[in-house]
Amino acid sequence: MYNLYYDSGTTNTRAYLFDGSRLLNSLSSPVGSKDSALAGNNLCLLKSLRQMMLDLADSCQISSEDIGSIWMSGMVSSPTGITELPHLPVPVGLGTLKGSIAMYYEPLVFRRELCIIPGVKTLPAEGTVNIDNFYSVNTMRGEETEIFGILDEYPVLNENSVLIMPGSHTQIAFIKGGRIVNILSTMTGELYQAVTCSTILSTSLPERTSPGVVIPEMVCRGYSLLNRLGFNRALYTVRTMELFLPATVDERHSFFEGILNGGVVKAVTDALDNTESPILAVYGNSQSIDVFHALFEKYYPDLPFMPIHKTDIPYSARGFLCISGQEDA
Repeated sequence: MYNLYYDSGTTNTRAYLFDGSRLLNSLSSPVGSKDSALAGNNLCLLKSLRQMMLDLADSCQISSEDIGSIWMSGMVSSPTGITELPHLPVPVGLGTLKGSIAMYYEPLVFRRELCIIPGVKTLPAEGTVNIDNFYSVNTMRGEETEIFGILDEYPVLNENSVLIMPGSHTQIAFIKGGRIVNILSTMTGELYQAVTCSTILSTSLPERTSPGVVIPEMVCRGYSLLNRLGFNRALYTVRTMELFLPATVDERHSFFEGILNGGVVKAVTDALDNTESPILAVYGNSQSIDVFHALFEKYYPDLPFMPIHKTDIPYSARGFLCISGQEDA
């Protein structure tokens, strides 16, 4: 049976057409919940997603009517998506996620039932959110599907691990017994974009035409200065480095990465019990993995580190197969 899965974010959507567990084709489109927010309705999002379905079906020489089920995860379940769904509170295991799929009939464009995977959230210990504990609330939409795809591929992470997922908003998932037991959300990618494009540091951190080299020593120097001076002061020293040291572009970028991602390292280590030794896994591009490896190897060498590189079939698609029960189909 043919199945269609959408991984839809704020600005981009990727769609995958499967025959059972076999990926037939995929495509991406620069459309997401942001378009609905700007338009004031989700019609443009729905039409774009449906067109993706038609294009995929045509590329595989089938009809859209041959597609048995349509699945979605990510920002489609947000207020500016297709239909809002409440986040599932942690702990969340694969069984919980499977049992919480929302069957939503979309009447305007698809005119058929959609299977929507909900997101995940943390709640304060008190249960009620107030001014004293609101910071302990964290949410994710879409990453939960990726996480279960990763856990399926790397079973060793199921028992006790911390999964760091760098991106516009770097998400951190704490895994125990095959369940997401805690999550932390941090801002990194968007901050990187803002600093390198819209501040005086844009000349110190010029855009590189090819992936830069991560220099571990400079990453750690940036992290060390962050801890000594605080974020604002440490950030400005990138400019000082450009003006008064013969530092290369790669050295300055590595130094900046240590400052930028130091808060992620602190968030992880602050959340760990001193008696815990989870596997630290980082899922991202080679540069992101190298940055975190440099920091954890120097400052937390007793914690085992595992790089998880991106694959031809993204882990969100693998997670869909697990959640939908199609992995062995």
